[in-house]
Amino acid sequence: MTDAEHQGIVELHNRLRRSVLPEAANMNQLIASATLRNLAQQAADTCRFEHNYGGDYSGLGENLYMGGSNASLAVMLWFIERENYRLSASGTLCGLEYGNGRYPQYASSCGHYYQVVQASVREVGCGKKACSGSSLIVCEYNSGSGSPPYTAGPSCSGCSSARPRCLDGLCVPVGTSGSTCSLACKSCTKLVGNATGSCDCSGSYVPCTKCDSDATQCLNNGTDVGASLTNCSCVCPTDFYGDRCQYNRAQFASALQLRFGGELRSRSYFPVPKSFWPSLWRALEPPLLTAIADFCRWNFATCCPSASVFNSSDGGSGGNASILASSDLRLAASGINVSATGELTVSLVAPDSATTVFCGNGSEGSASGFAKFLSSPALIANLTAKRKS
Repeated sequence: MTDAEHQGIVELHNRLRRSVLPEAANMNQLIASATLRNLAQQAADTCRFEHNYGGDYSGLGENLYMGGSNASLAVMLWFIERENYRLSASGTLCGLEYGNGRYPQYASSCGHYYQVVQASVREVGCGKKACSGSSLIVCEYNSGSGSPPYTAGPSCSGCSSARPRCLDGLCVPVGTSGSTCSLACKSCTKLVGNATGSCDCSGSYVPCTKCDSDATQCLNNGTDVGASLTNCSCVCPTDFYGDRCQYNRAQFASALQLRFGGELRSRSYFPVPKSFWPSLWRALEPPLLTAIADFCRWNFATCCPSASVFNSSDGGSGGNASILASSDLRLAASGINVSATGELTVSLVAPDSATTVFCGNGSEGSASGFAKFLSSPALIANLTAKRKS
C-alpha cells in the first residue's frame, strides 16, 4: 500500500466518522500511525483471514477484509453495516436484534461499523497483501470497539479535555491547524484560554457556567434553564422553536422547502452535507426562479394577492413574462438542516422587508402576500410536476 493510498484510507475513515447519524458529540479525528501500519502489514503478509490477539496486538481493534485490492471499498463495506444498526435513547440495536437488519442481503453484524466509528479511537494503520487471487486488507486501531460506539449529540459538544478543539465535526488536540474552540461561556461573557475553552469569571463577571458547545447555545432571546454545566436547555419565546430556539415559526410556516436525498437506500451512510448547498443553489436558482415566475404569470392573484399590477420591469413585456429577481428569495435563518435519514432540507423565504420587485409596487402587503404564497399547495404541486417531467 502506497503512502498516498494509506493517507486516503485515513481520510476516508474521518469522512465517514463525521457523517454518522445521529451526530456524534465525542468523535475523535483519526491520524495515521506508523506503528499500527507496520502491524497491519505484518498481519496482511500472513494471508490468514483471522484476527490477531496478544503480544503487539493486545488491546488493539482490528478490521479484516478478503476480496478485491481496493482498500477504500473494504472500508466502505465495513461501514455499510450501519444499515443493520440503530442508536436510540434506549440503547443500541444491531443485526438480529434489529429485525435482522434493514437489508437482509447485508451481513447482520455491526462489529466492523463499530470499529470504524468508535469515538475513542485516535490512530489507525492499514496494510494489504495479494493472497492467491484475493487481497487481504487489514486495519489496526489503537483501541477496540464497544456499544454504543459514540455519544449522540451536536458535533464536538462532548470532546474530552485531551482533545478539546473541533475540526470539521471531529475532536482534535490543542494546536491543530484550523480547529476551533468546542466550548462556549454562557453566564460570563469572556472566553479565555481558547485552546481549552475555559471561562474567565473573575472581576465583574458573574458566576460562570458553560454550554457543551456553540451549537447548543440558546438563540433569539431564548433562555437557558439547564441545571447541568455541561448541557443547555432552552425556553423559547413564543415566535421561535427548536432545541436552540433557532426556528422562526412564522417564517418556516411560509417557507418553500427543498429536499435533497429522498428515498435512496444508502442515505443513512451518505448524508447530503450542508456544505453542498452553495453549489446546489448556483445550479437551481435560475430554473427555480423561472418556474415560480411562469406559474405566477398565470396565477398572479395567488402569488401577489395584495398587488394590483403585474410587474414586468425586470425583463417581461406587457405582463406576459417576468423573471423573479434573486432578491425575492433568501435562505431562512437556520434554514439548512440534515435530517436523521441524511436528507438535506433547505427553507427559502421572501425578504423580511418589502423589497420584492416581482409583486409590483413593493408595498408591505405585496411582500407579505408573496411570502405566504411560497408555501402554497398550488405552487408545490406545480414545481413537483415540473421536477418529475
